[in-house]
Amino acid sequence: MFDQLNEVTGRLEEIMRMLSEPETLKDPELLQKLMKEQAALSPLVECYRKLLKAEQTVEDALKMLREESDEEMLQMLREELSSSKEEVLKRKEELKIMLGLIQPKFFIPIHGEQRHLRRHAELAK
Repeated sequence: MFDQLNEVTGRLEEIMRMLSEPETLKDPELLQKLMKEQAALSPLVECYRKLLKAEQTVEDALKMLREESDEEMLQMLREELSSSKEEVLKRKEELKIMLGLIQPKFFIPIHGEQRHLRRHAELAK
């Protein structure tokens, strides 16, 4: 899953770079295609970045728990750790759903004319 997310993040960064190039602005079709792809990938990458941030918070809290001796601080760190772990689980589930929608494992066309079925076959590849 994380390999896919890293690829998607890399693709979004590539799209953002391409959108900033003057040549892209001269080609309206390419610009429209890139904007659509950016709109589709941005929520996924944003959720992935939130997951990475939550995982980092968990690591930091665990590290501080090992080093801290003050009881109030320990209690606060435990609460932060608990909420961060919940956030990690929530983001992982969100990402699984999003990846399933963006990159489904199966594609089954159920109706359409011959031209639609050909297009479905192309999409499935």
